[in-house]
Amino acid sequence: SMADLIQWGRTSQRTGLFKFADERGKEIRVVLSDGRIVFSSTNDKRERWRNYLLYHGFCSEEDIEAAFRVQAATGAAAAAVLVQEKKITQEQALTTLTEKTIEDVCDVFLWSEGTFEFEPTKAALKSSMTINVDPIHVVWEGLRRAEIWNRMNAYIHQNSFFESNDDTLDLSAKWEDVLVASHV
Repeated sequence: SMADLIQWGRTSQRTGLFKFADERGKEIRVVLSDGRIVFSSTNDKRERWRNYLLYHGFCSEEDIEAAFRVQAATGAAAAAVLVQEKKITQEQALTTLTEKTIEDVCDVFLWSEGTFEFEPTKAALKSSMTINVDPIHVVWEGLRRAEIWNRMNAYIHQNSFFESNDDTLDLSAKWEDVLVASHV
């Protein structure tokens, strides 16, 4: 299980790269350093960190494009470039990178099928924007989300059809997960 894989990496203090792939070709890469999660990425263009920054309104698309051009030219991390250019704070960069990494890893918990590889390597991240996430926290969050997903699937048939409308989300209501509720 995904929980076992992540815990294995933590318990044995592995350094290397996990590659997770689903049946539709989506791939998520997770880098471990001494058993800690320090980086993730996905090949799904809709779920990249730049879109996460835009969604939360931290900076403009032009700011992000400029940072990625600098990254391509110099090899500097885009997050570090955005901080240096004062487009976001270091705290915002680290927080969003951490949140996005947790999102990436927890996504795999929801897959019905997939494959994985682990490539033991030396950690090659030299950025000041390196995150340090406890895998156990991610496992608990992934299991929590999988449980919520399973409960939702028990109530909503997979062939159900819902029309979108202009109703706003009642934020005063008690939601188990406001982000999931607003998305749904």
